[in-house]
Amino acid sequence: MPKNGIHPMLYQMTVVLRNGASIQVPTTIPRASPLFLKEDVTNNPLWTGKTEGLGAEDEHMQTFMTRFAGLDSINDAGAKKGTGGGGSAAEGKGKGDAK
Repeated sequence: MPKNGIHPMLYQMTVVLRNGASIQVPTTIPRASPLFLKEDVTNNPLWTGKTEGLGAEDEHMQTFMTRFAGLDSINDAGAKKGTGGGGSAAEGKGKGDAK
């Protein structure tokens, strides 16, 4: 039993997992409505190892990555030519380059 004035009040919060299962979790947040999770251990690819059935956010990210996939090759080509190698602005300037 917590001592009064020392420990925060604990409340029971209902957390609803993506598959519909619900669990009770002790928390210091007084919340009457349940918390609905978008991802949890039942559907997260890091936990399950499965990549099918991803959410809308993941589909948008896949579309973004597909659309801009060529930018890596542009940056790599610039680095090889010396035009975008990531060096400082002062590199390559000799005594006669300053105006």
